[in-house]
Order: sequence, then C-alpha cells, then structure tokens
Amino acid sequence: LLQPDLGPAQGERGHGVVRVRVRAQLARSLTRLLHHLRGARIVSVAPEMPGKAPFADTELNGRIDLLLTDAARREIVLDVKWGGQDYRAEELSNNLHLQLASYAFLRRTPAGDWPYQAFYIAATGNVVAPDRAVFPNALVAPSVRGENAEALWQRVTSSYRWRRAQLAAGKIEVTAEGTEADDDSAAPLGRLEVSGGPAP
Repeated sequence: LLQPDLGPAQGERGHGVVRVRVRAQLARSLTRLLHHLRGARIVSVAPEMPGKAPFADTELNGRIDLLLTDAARREIVLDVKWGGQDYRAEELSNNLHLQLASYAFLRRTPAGDWPYQAFYIAATGNVVAPDRAVFPNALVAPSVRGENAEALWQRVTSSYRWRRAQLAAGKIEVTAEGTEADDDSAAPLGRLEVSGGPAP
C-alpha cells in the first residue's frame, strides 16, 4: 500500500533525489501509521479489501484501502490519501466524505450498523476523524450539523433516484460553457447539492 513502483533500482536520469525523498516520506508515514494503529488497539489489518453491496437498482463494488478491526471487534474503514488534509477535514465536517462513506456502506451489517470511518494522510502522518473514539491522536473534524455517514447516504440514495428518474424521462443535464441551469438542475430538498458551473 505504501510502496509505490518507483522505477528501476538505479532510477531514471534526474529522478534519484525525488525517489530518495519519496521513500523517506513513506518510511516516516508508515511509522506514524503504526503508531496510530497501536493507539487504536488494532488487532487486524486487511489492505485493499474488496467489497460489494446492493444499492438501489444496481450493485456497488470497491476496494477499501485499509479495513481494520480493533480489540473490541469493531470495524474501521481507513481511506489512505497522500495529501489534502484540510480538504478531507472539510469533507468530514460538512458530511460530504462520499468516497469514504461508500467504502463504509460496503461493510454495513445486516442490522444496519456502519463501521467507523477516518482518513489517513500519508504526507503528514495524521489520521483525520470525526472524533477520538478510535484514534486517540486523531485530528478531529466533527460534523457541523451533527450528521453521520448514514445521513449522507440517505441523500446519496435520494439523489441517485432523482437522477435516474430524469434519465428515464429522457433528460440529461450537461454542464458546459454556454449552458445555463434550469428548474430541473436544482437538487430537491434532501438530496446532494449540485455543484455549479462546468466540470473542469
């Protein structure tokens, strides 16, 4: 997971310094990750854990970066990112951590219980989490509205059905230069907000 292919042992011309720096950063990051895992009393680590789950009229498939189990047999979904620490904290605070929530959805129990979710930022060696219930040294980014992943997923499901209904009616929204939003562009209440403007 933390050992990318950096090319031949001798390296490509002009990239030796970059390789050394990346390897040193990864070594530091791995040490920090182990520190967080010990603090959380993690007893099992499953990297690149495949998962699938039915969703609406389809099925979701994905691979969870790190699926952890702690001493209390609680599952934790840890999404590893190279950087973007502030951005990931903002996602958690605004309950918009869609990729992380998607991974957690794949591990939902039949009773509807969701695993704990957090980000690990390799560049800083920090865990970004909604609280310190699992990782005692985490950077905390609590939801400003007191929501959780289940509330986010309800909006995801509602948004998916809304867009599917539009497709069934032959309506496809295209955001590009020279187009303007109309009444069908605005997400109804209880759905994910649609970002404005053309896609980059």
